Amino acid sequence: MPLARVDAEIQATNRLRRAGIAVSTPVGRGLYPGLTFGGESLGFLVFVEPRGLRRIGFDIAERGLTHPDTRRDLVEVGALLRRIHRAGLVDISPHLGNFSRTDGVLRAHDLDRWRAAEELTPAQVRAYRLRDTAIVGWSLSRRSYRPESVHARHTLAGDVMAGYLGDRTKVAEIRAVELIRFVRMLREGGDIRDVTGTWSELVSETVDQDAGMVTGC
Repeated sequence: MPLARVDAEIQATNRLRRAGIAVSTPVGRGLYPGLTFGGESLGFLVFVEPRGLRRIGFDIAERGLTHPDTRRDLVEVGALLRRIHRAGLVDISPHLGNFSRTDGVLRAHDLDRWRAAEELTPAQVRAYRLRDTAIVGWSLSRRSYRPESVHARHTLAGDVMAGYLGDRTKVAEIRAVELIRFVRMLREGGDIRDVTGTWSELVSETVDQDAGMVTGC
């Protein structure tokens, strides 16, 4: 990958480790001499991972959307995303393949894209938190357009957001159509800060709740 993203992933991994979040262990970084893409130098990163690591996205695809363990995974992914945001990393464009479980512990991966919350305005932080939750939801719900699994849109609101907020009662009234609205805005280049609705309001509240808890680099 571009060497700048190699370094960004090392920085984010170390930052989350300091916040107590399970992450990979970087053991090697290198440059490919003379190789560039789009004018950027290319490099590589070597990680150590524990045995038995399984990506959450693969597990859910294998066991199905109605399996009880899928609901548990979605709640825990939502909670871990909130911890990542609280640690000061936003705009990470996460999907279910960026999370894994090893020995019962949920882990975060693929952290080569992020912004530091302390360098942004509160409005930008709210927008990027909302964008991240929408992308996690889309990584689940793009599978929901098959007739047998339309309920996945509701699973997002009921499970991922319940984990993110730490309170299932708060998401009871979220309409499934909100996810579709967010995805449309992402595709069309709209300003997600303009999105209204229950989901947007609840995610905005988390910024105020977490104020002062950001972990610096």
